[in-house]
Amino acid sequence: MAYSRRYGLGRSKETEVKPEIIDEEVESQYNFGPVLGRGAFGVVTRASKDGTEFAIKTLKCVRLQQRKDAEREIAILQQLDHKNVCRLTAARKSGRNIFMIMELCTGGELFDKVAQDHLLKETTVTEYLRQICQALSYLHSKNILHLDLKPENVVMARPDCDTIKIIDFGGAQFFTKGKAVRTMFGTREYMAPETLSFEPVELTTDMWSVGVLAYNLLSGLSPFAGDDDNETECNIQNCEWDFDEEEFDKVSDEAKDFISNLLVFGTNDRLNADRALEHPWLKTIKRIEEGPEQKFERSLSVSLIDNLKALIARRRWKRAGTAISLLGRISGSLTTPPAGISSLKSTPDPPHKADIITEDEKENHKENISEKTQLINDDKRLSANQNSNNNTRIPAIEKKEEKKENLMSNIAQDIFSSMKFKPPQEDQARKISSESFESSESGISIDHDSKSSDHIKPLADPLSKAKAPERKDSGKE
Repeated sequence: MAYSRRYGLGRSKETEVKPEIIDEEVESQYNFGPVLGRGAFGVVTRASKDGTEFAIKTLKCVRLQQRKDAEREIAILQQLDHKNVCRLTAARKSGRNIFMIMELCTGGELFDKVAQDHLLKETTVTEYLRQICQALSYLHSKNILHLDLKPENVVMARPDCDTIKIIDFGGAQFFTKGKAVRTMFGTREYMAPETLSFEPVELTTDMWSVGVLAYNLLSGLSPFAGDDDNETECNIQNCEWDFDEEEFDKVSDEAKDFISNLLVFGTNDRLNADRALEHPWLKTIKRIEEGPEQKFERSLSVSLIDNLKALIARRRWKRAGTAISLLGRISGSLTTPPAGISSLKSTPDPPHKADIITEDEKENHKENISEKTQLINDDKRLSANQNSNNNTRIPAIEKKEEKKENLMSNIAQDIFSSMKFKPPQEDQARKISSESFESSESGISIDHDSKSSDHIKPLADPLSKAKAPERKDSGKE
């Protein structure tokens, strides 16, 4: 599960740059369309104004810390203007809501685009990683840390182009040299060791995530993913990873060296963004333009695409598990949980491949089915016989019930004859009040409207058949 929640750790008490937020009623200015995505702290909606489309991120700021987080994100985005960074067009405030009017990116996630390329070449991956490093080089020159680089936050600008965009600066921080910044924000598989251990982060903390993304795109595998979250964290803290998988047989040595210089435990030993751009692997594009480089033009492993699709499915499954866990916590706070929510698991079981069934197992399965069918038929015949026997016994049972009613009536007569006081007359019908049904409480109310009580039979008194004797007045006071 990802550390996608914000813990409020390592944040500055004051925003370094004051954001420009204008008070304006956004709903009347923009035409809102479908919801593009939902997070723990906001909703992204597609909207348009004067023929131009935008992505509007709505942040509900009820608490003071929520407002400060939104202001910090806006202040950071207002400092940025780069082709590989999603631009903030405007920021508006209305009531407790803050609206971020963003550039609309319609190309989908980078990993989805790569998974559609069945003949993926290493040069294609190189070009995407070069753009990511260019964006980070620009961010770091502005002393800004992204701190949440992952597949979902690298998208394509449009479906018909190869330009990537870095999105979601909700966990971004201003960085000051010599000032310790600690944070627990991020996604576990892409978090650097210093982030997991709550040590001060550096500009090269983002570059660790770049190394993980490069490993993903070249093999479709995750370098640190374990059987559970604890094992994943241990692998990261111990910096345990390798190129032993067969998918790396077709990966160039330059690409492996690029990853090896990023997935390094020490922050000072990693490549920064500027040095990464000077790495021979990211400069292969220029070399190919100048002359043929066959080893970079060849296609990557055939199993890469299948691995990448499985990686995407697993990550989305985890996100679904996080959402279900959130629903479970919400339902736990309700007096009456919504139907179906209380039975949901906090983390759903992942999908698995179908097992291979042998011929012997098929025969055993058929025999089991035939045995069960025979048992069901026997039960049906037994049930039919019981019903026929019951039909013959019904008249006898009815006679017994009639005798029992006569006996009860005689007993009631005897009781009435021995009573000194007359029971209350049933001059008014009694019924269960509708208000009691609505409030889930039991109660009886008097219906003063005779018409409304016509369809309701009065409650029968077991002693009502007997007439109470009249009380004789003895004349004594």
